[in-house]
Amino acid sequence: MALYFESFEKSFDFDGRARRSEYWVFQLGNICLGSLCVLLDAVLGLYIPLIGFGPVTVLFLMMVMVPSLSLTVRRFHDYESSGWWWLTFLIPVVGLILQVIFMSVEGTKGPNKYGPDPLASERSDAQG
Repeated sequence: MALYFESFEKSFDFDGRARRSEYWVFQLGNICLGSLCVLLDAVLGLYIPLIGFGPVTVLFLMMVMVPSLSLTVRRFHDYESSGWWWLTFLIPVVGLILQVIFMSVEGTKGPNKYGPDPLASERSDAQG
């Protein structure tokens, strides 16, 4: 749970690196909470057919948009790629496939031009 909220603390931090676990915990949390928002909209009769969901879901999506983007940029930085690669996720169908592939790539071991290895302490504990 702490890992999920850590992304909100770093909402406007587009520098540095993010671990795979940080990214996937946040995204899976968003899927679960987003589904609950859709359900709540439906139960309350707030579903708007024109947009496909209701105001509770819209508020939730607005709340997670910036943290999700900053986390994605930091995830690209973890394996020494430009954060601008997030734009590939906007391509219908292909974007989802690319997201799963890109966000599952192991980060660069040790420091890179975007910062120190976020797993450095875990790696040194495993070796020592």
